[in-house]
Amino acid sequence: MNAASIPFPVAMPSTADLLLDLSVLYKVQPATALWRAVEIAAVLQEGLPDGTGLDLGCGDGALTGLILRHLPNTPRMIGLDYDPGEIAVAKRRGVYVDTVVSGGESMPLTSASVDFVFSNSVLEHLTKLDQTIGECARVLRPGGTFIATVPAPDFRALLAARNTTGDARKRYLAAMDARLAHRNYLGPAEWSAMLSRHGMHLVHTRGYLDVRQVRRWERFSNLTAGTLQALGASNALLYRLQRLTRADDARAGGLL
Repeated sequence: MNAASIPFPVAMPSTADLLLDLSVLYKVQPATALWRAVEIAAVLQEGLPDGTGLDLGCGDGALTGLILRHLPNTPRMIGLDYDPGEIAVAKRRGVYVDTVVSGGESMPLTSASVDFVFSNSVLEHLTKLDQTIGECARVLRPGGTFIATVPAPDFRALLAARNTTGDARKRYLAAMDARLAHRNYLGPAEWSAMLSRHGMHLVHTRGYLDVRQVRRWERFSNLTAGTLQALGASNALLYRLQRLTRADDARAGGLL
């Protein structure tokens, strides 16, 4: 979802170029690298506004750092994440002018203090989504922009689900949602209603993952994280493995 389309007449990296960079970041999760490459290409095509932006759910800052490297403008970004470990890595990366440890549903930020809010693959995970959108509206200056990437309801329909049908497909989709920690699949009408409740309005949406890309991601995901989970690995263990490799990249002053 993007509340403003901002075209820039500059050469943008291809999805393949982004995938090369992201394969360094996601050493143990190639499926995630595939997803993020398509996602970041879409973000770069839309652009980010000038001014001060809040990166909601910034994680360790690597993805936003990659985005900023390819933008023709230089917005000042504040990183916000509930995980102090991720924020510690984000600080070492030097992506943000400031960082905040907080959940999105109660941000310790001044009202009307940022020009835009950017959230990349975060909102689908939240248990307090409505409160978070309300907080985004509060911290935005009048006329500010809210930009987010989220999986739409069609994401589940695009999955091959190992060619299962009926109850078997439902079980597969439920297991996939659990692996991804996906809690919210809102369509444009639902997003429009939620934004309206908080004084915002939906201006523009675009899709960026097609069936070919989703199923390629699905195959890699099932071969990697799916196989590890079938062997007993928890989401927490997979997250720790990924976080350890990303922290090493940050300490070494790596590409991302």
